[in-house]
Amino acid sequence: MKKTLIGCASVAFAAALGLGVYALQKSPIESDLMRQNIEALANDPNNPANPVGVDDKQDCWDTITTGVAQKTMFCGTCGWIDNSKPSTWASKGKC
Repeated sequence: MKKTLIGCASVAFAAALGLGVYALQKSPIESDLMRQNIEALANDPNNPANPVGVDDKQDCWDTITTGVAQKTMFCGTCGWIDNSKPSTWASKGKC
């Protein structure tokens, strides 16, 4: 009788534990602060990958040269060019 009671209690405990783990996996654990941070990063006007704001145009340069570990917006393609910098005689434009 005692073994049966212990067996039933352990089965009920395992079922409750399994249900709890299942419920935690189903619900996303995302705080309001984390959601606000994600939105702020997505709408950052200083992020060159996601320009947002009143003036969506970025400053660009008409001539560029090699520059290690730098990125430059090139007017010819209106795209960011890795390992580049504005040349000495470059003029600024908008893309």
